[in-house]
Amino acid sequence: MRPRSPHLAAILTVATAGAARGADFEARYDRIGTAAASSQPADVSPGVVTSIVLRLRTGAEGEELTVAFECSDWSAFRVRLIGDGVGDYVRIRSPAPRTPPLRYLLTHGLHTDGADTLDFVDARTDRARMPVYFDRASLVPKCIDPGGKALERITFLGEPYELGLPLVVIDDSAGKTRAVPPRRLVLDDDVLIGASRNVRNRRHRRRYHFGPDYEYVPFSEDDYRRMAEAGFNYFTRVSPEQYEWVLRLPAFFVIDDFEEDGVRVPFPEVLYHPGFPGAEDFVDEPAYLMNETFADAKPGRFTLDYMAKHLEQRVATLFTRGGRGRGHSLAKRLEWAGLAAPPGVETITGNLPIWEEHFSTACYQLRTAGNAFIHEGRYDFPYVPAILNEFYRTDIPRTPEAMLTIYYAFLRGAARVAGKDWGTSIYGQADPAHARLALRTAYDRGARYLWFWSSDKSHHLPFEEQLDLARGLRDYVEKHPRPPRADLIRGAEVAVVLPYGFTFPIDDWNKRRIPDVWRSTAFPLDGGRLPSGVSYYAVLQAAARRMEDLIRAGREFDVVIDVPELKDAGYADLIPVITDAEASQ
Repeated sequence: MRPRSPHLAAILTVATAGAARGADFEARYDRIGTAAASSQPADVSPGVVTSIVLRLRTGAEGEELTVAFECSDWSAFRVRLIGDGVGDYVRIRSPAPRTPPLRYLLTHGLHTDGADTLDFVDARTDRARMPVYFDRASLVPKCIDPGGKALERITFLGEPYELGLPLVVIDDSAGKTRAVPPRRLVLDDDVLIGASRNVRNRRHRRRYHFGPDYEYVPFSEDDYRRMAEAGFNYFTRVSPEQYEWVLRLPAFFVIDDFEEDGVRVPFPEVLYHPGFPGAEDFVDEPAYLMNETFADAKPGRFTLDYMAKHLEQRVATLFTRGGRGRGHSLAKRLEWAGLAAPPGVETITGNLPIWEEHFSTACYQLRTAGNAFIHEGRYDFPYVPAILNEFYRTDIPRTPEAMLTIYYAFLRGAARVAGKDWGTSIYGQADPAHARLALRTAYDRGARYLWFWSSDKSHHLPFEEQLDLARGLRDYVEKHPRPPRADLIRGAEVAVVLPYGFTFPIDDWNKRRIPDVWRSTAFPLDGGRLPSGVSYYAVLQAAARRMEDLIRAGREFDVVIDVPELKDAGYADLIPVITDAEASQ
């Protein structure tokens, strides 16, 4: 058996068998095959837990389960759960508790001067916020048999362990780690405010598409502090150095690389952090990337139904890690850092939304995969209502509210039909005043993701503007608590229904004419027709006119696609625009 690290003296004491000091259960397990000498285990790869110490006892608030881990790099951390039934996490033949415990605490950096304890709370329930991986990856070992005794051998995260002697128990009174009170972190994923990168522009001067790009620098510790104070609670592509700055913030974070320039994210400790949903932040633009294949297709080669089904299949394939648009997996990122992914971890994914420019494809994409659809919000006013009115001969009110109503009708409708979420990301092309309105309007209509795009010339939203918009949104949210998202997503009584296979494109970036259906010459708005003879233009004009009527009547509405799931979406009134289009021919 490998001797204990001397560092553990601050958190562990040794007792003889039976001297449980009032605890209901205590045990120590050592990894089988761990080297028994030297200051570094010779046969253990980085990130492997070499010793596990457990204590289960009854306290004032129910059961208390404490588990301390020592790792192959001599790092150590500890988790503590308090509440009725938490012992079922380690009792064999007992399912994990259905109700989160009262408290979940993670003590980070037990071998460093910066050790502290984080007390995670869910904002919605005021109970413990649990890690994404806790139950599904079995982050505590089942080790107590039905008779209440410790099993001789266990398997934990794919590694074998045996009961160690003498018994090692956790001494809560020892060590400087008890001198600092737990830091309470309230995590709220009802609204996720974040940026798409872990960098900011060095200088504020705005850049344009056909000019030089910004100079980008990684977020500093002070940048993260300012972001958290402004209301950010979701950080993407966090580096190992930045991890040390975000783990103590009331926020969620995605790890980009687990090792960089000699700095490594503590593993498997990061799996025990409730703010860590995984190594991917979003799926990148399935419809936009698909359009590269079909943009110049000849009329008659493909059908509208084929395009819709092809996109649906493309999204499904992306979520099984096929094709462009999907980031590298957690297992692959761990492999690059010389770490081994525990069994089952690769199949676990936190929230993974789809990020997309083509807003009117949301209904197709959410049918197959993804938990949400985030729109690229350039929101060019007054251009958008002006070109819609000019092209479709409508009189949609020329207000930013009307413009946002049209965009959000597609996004909210897709989320409702699929039973999922939606959101928007503000881009540099959006006027700041309209961006502020866009965020508030999206929040009021049940959006979960309210993000900012951070890269690429005019698309990039300057950092100080991000902070300003986030502060405004934070203040608005505090003054306007909202009902459950699902209720707001189902807030419309009426839905305008496009035939299956159609899109409703608006080009608010290059400011050309209204694009063709699927943004492809195969489906031209000038002359393209359905097999029935109804023109594509007539269908989309009918949709635009119905939206105009509903906006002017002050009625809440969505725009959806005619899919089987629509019958269960609960709309009081459905308006199939194909009927209007047929009547106009």
